[in-house]
Amino acid sequence: MIEGNVALQVFTSVTKVPSPLQLENNAADSDSIIQLALLQRWPPATWFNLTERALYHAQQLKKFAQRSPETFKIIESQADLLDHLTQKRLGEPVTAGLLGIEGAQVLAGRIENVDRLYDAGFRVMGLSHFFDNQVAGSAHGLSGDGLTPFGREAIAHMAALGMIIDLAHASPQAIDDVLQMANLPVLVSHTGVQGTCEGVRNLSDDQLQKIADHGGVIGIGFWQTAV
Repeated sequence: MIEGNVALQVFTSVTKVPSPLQLENNAADSDSIIQLALLQRWPPATWFNLTERALYHAQQLKKFAQRSPETFKIIESQADLLDHLTQKRLGEPVTAGLLGIEGAQVLAGRIENVDRLYDAGFRVMGLSHFFDNQVAGSAHGLSGDGLTPFGREAIAHMAALGMIIDLAHASPQAIDDVLQMANLPVLVSHTGVQGTCEGVRNLSDDQLQKIADHGGVIGIGFWQTAV
């Protein structure tokens, strides 16, 4: 990362992946991550608990940072980021990581888990990944639903803590629901644009404009269904 002049890498915790994984119509009743957890000898607490999986991932990155304190740090605040960028401008050989989550299934429907994950260092949370969950429908799921009542509560709590809400993978209805409920900056970390590449997870022109109006950021992916 330092050799490539990478200032910041987002390390996102993937806590559950359906099997087989499809671009659309994934159910939430399978979990291929358990195989990885067993093969890599993750702690038993992570085998069937998605929150514990994310917390374990955070611990692993923090151990890495502790082994390389002069060159790698985990960003947890705006002040951390500004200090880090100052070091970069001065030419110091440093890089950094930001902890994120792919899908709010990690909350397990419990609002207190937002605080647990925030305290562990997570600062970005995607609402859904490849399947629908207790917070929001996924662009790859079955329902096409938007935010659930719990999802609205969780987003309000995340916003109060200053967490970044990531709309990548969320259903079109969930994206619209978020943009209607809160005037806060949002992130769409990896997506495509409907106007140039049709796809269920790609953004419409109206969504692009509303995200811009919110002061948000959109990242365009480099895979076939995005470009």
